[in-house]
Amino acid sequence: MDPKHGSSGGRAMGAFLDKPKTEKHNSHGEGNGLHYGLSAMQGWRVEMEDAHTAVLGLPAPGMTDWSFFAVYDGHAGSRVANYCSKHLLEHIIGASLVAKATQGSQAGSDSSTSDPSAPVPHTVEAVKAGIRTGFLRIDEHMRSFSDLRNGMDRSGSTAVGILLSPEHFFFINCGDSRAVLYRNSKVCFSTLDHKPCNPRERERIQNAGGSVMIQRVNGSLAVSRALGDYDYKCVDGKGPTEQLVSPEPEVFEVIRAPEQDQFVILACDGIWDVMSNEELCDYVKSRLEVSDDLERVCNEVVDTCLHKGSRDNMSVVLVSLPNAPKVSEEAVRKDAELNKYLELKVEEMLSRAGEEGFPDLVTVMRNLSTNSGMPPLPPGGGLASKRSVIEAVYSRLNPYREEDAPSCFIWVTVPLTLGPHPSGTLCSKKDGKAVLVTDKVDGHGIHPELACGSDTDASTNDPPYSKPTLNNILTAIGKLDEDMNTRFNALYSKLHQVQTSLTDHKTRIAKLEGCATDHETRITDLKKQCAEMMEVNKSTKHKLNDPESRSRHSNIRISGLPEKVEKGNLTQFITELLLQLLGTNNFPNGLKVDRAHHIGQQSSAAHPRSMIVKVRHFPERKKILKIASLQTPVSYNGAQISVGYLT
Repeated sequence: MDPKHGSSGGRAMGAFLDKPKTEKHNSHGEGNGLHYGLSAMQGWRVEMEDAHTAVLGLPAPGMTDWSFFAVYDGHAGSRVANYCSKHLLEHIIGASLVAKATQGSQAGSDSSTSDPSAPVPHTVEAVKAGIRTGFLRIDEHMRSFSDLRNGMDRSGSTAVGILLSPEHFFFINCGDSRAVLYRNSKVCFSTLDHKPCNPRERERIQNAGGSVMIQRVNGSLAVSRALGDYDYKCVDGKGPTEQLVSPEPEVFEVIRAPEQDQFVILACDGIWDVMSNEELCDYVKSRLEVSDDLERVCNEVVDTCLHKGSRDNMSVVLVSLPNAPKVSEEAVRKDAELNKYLELKVEEMLSRAGEEGFPDLVTVMRNLSTNSGMPPLPPGGGLASKRSVIEAVYSRLNPYREEDAPSCFIWVTVPLTLGPHPSGTLCSKKDGKAVLVTDKVDGHGIHPELACGSDTDASTNDPPYSKPTLNNILTAIGKLDEDMNTRFNALYSKLHQVQTSLTDHKTRIAKLEGCATDHETRITDLKKQCAEMMEVNKSTKHKLNDPESRSRHSNIRISGLPEKVEKGNLTQFITELLLQLLGTNNFPNGLKVDRAHHIGQQSSAAHPRSMIVKVRHFPERKKILKIASLQTPVSYNGAQISVGYLT
């Protein structure tokens, strides 16, 4: 499987070769107070998809003392990585110059005393804005390429780089390649990998309608930011930095410290998959103390990563700064002593080959790894960094190795027949059997004749020996690969069904949430209307209560009058009664009674009902109550009555 893409492809063995391609592309240079070296190896991958850029002195006004280095890790093809390695810098420079010009015009308008002919310096923010704009522009520009537009090429690429000015480092990252700064003999800075499972990246992916499954975008792409990959950049209504995969780089500015800065490493994930930041920096430091050949150091890095198990393309750029580690005579001596020790140990192991036969290289490496008397190995590299030394001795002393044959040895036990055999060499004898080792191959794998003598031994009745061949092994691996692909395809199909179901549920939930929001809005409106109506009701009630209260202020209560004593108009009777009882002289202007009425229903003559009397003028009411209180008790026709407040 493609490490970046989840689909298989290539030969019968998937995206990997039968044996790694170890040829390296190298380059080096010096200028602007620094040296650089780089190395790139295809490794086990079917195609070399990495690319790189190294420029000392940028082709732009005022930037001849600047430098730029970058590594591009392509996936699903090398088209995007190769184009970016040739043209990304020009897009960055163009955008930076525009940002600088804009800044210069603003500065000119703000200051009338400045010299208009003086060059405008590149500010940190202008450079960072130019880098970001350059990435977005080249990504949009490549979208117009016919093969990328019509889907014939679906490639993409990560990008990690560093732009060095005399005062600053500008670290640039888009994807999961990485850059580190080594300062004061420790890792001072490292870029951050853009993986779909990172919370901020996951949020953007989900906001664009995607998902993160098995740590991949929609279960397929293993990086969340990259150039190219246009299948993941077609969500309507979303800007270029809001898509499932974003081309926006993160740019980090670090002020240079010339007396402390030692070196910068840029590398793709084929390096970082098998070495941590600290391991790689410690290993590079130890190699720089042995050799000042930066190409050689980079070659040792990729070889070590290959031997540590990296299955990807590998590219590394090493930028050596003025305070980088220098070659040390002691380090050179110790490294030579270590190499000599390993050579002697390998010779010793091979010279002891006896009944068990000639050991293979894996066995030799395993035995060396358990050697307690081993001198200190290169930090970060370990025994894997010395495999080339060990392999050279092994190849020199291996009597069964042919120059044109692969390093593939098979030990088989066959019935003993004395005498040489054309397909191998008799190595030992044990329990009446011969241990035969062969490395001869035909066009399809191991030589078909592996047994000495006849296929069977009449004296032992052993069954015929089954002849394994490399071709059989490759066929079995091919079938296993096909079976795994079938299983993965079935798994992806089920995952797609789950994703479709989740999308459907997500849509339904969104609709329900919309309905709930609508209902909440309506409920809020109703609550608001109810609150307004309550305020209106309260105001109306107050308005109603106020006249009633005012009206009741003029009322008096008369109790004890017999029922039906009025014999006519009750209001007129009460007016005359009050004047009679309280004295006409107390009311020279007369007494005005608006109305009078009984309270409740009549129950019996023995318990007459009270009366409510409304006096027109409030002062007259007060006078009535005052006089009545002074004349207590008040009686009428022998019946004691009371005149009082209405409660």
